[in-house]
Amino acid sequence: MGMGEGNGEGGAGVGGHRVESRLDGMVLVVEGLGTADLTVEDGVVVWGMSVRPYGTARYTIRLNDQGQWTEIGVINRDGAVWAPFFEMTLDRVVE
Repeated sequence: MGMGEGNGEGGAGVGGHRVESRLDGMVLVVEGLGTADLTVEDGVVVWGMSVRPYGTARYTIRLNDQGQWTEIGVINRDGAVWAPFFEMTLDRVVE
């Protein structure tokens, strides 16, 4: 997964992430607010959190074929159906 800062646009507006690899790649640090559950498997990061009173949100992050960070968010309001509500694509900013 690419490290550094990213800028881009998504369905919910303009955003950015700061991502760092630490401890020789054993830790991936993503800056943000709050607490989330996170899993990493085959280069795909999935994280989620409760967003009371709306339900549970889940985000899936991966690199696409162009090396862009893509993130899709879905929300579960009733315990059964996951509905998409967020999508963004970030290009790495090289300094």
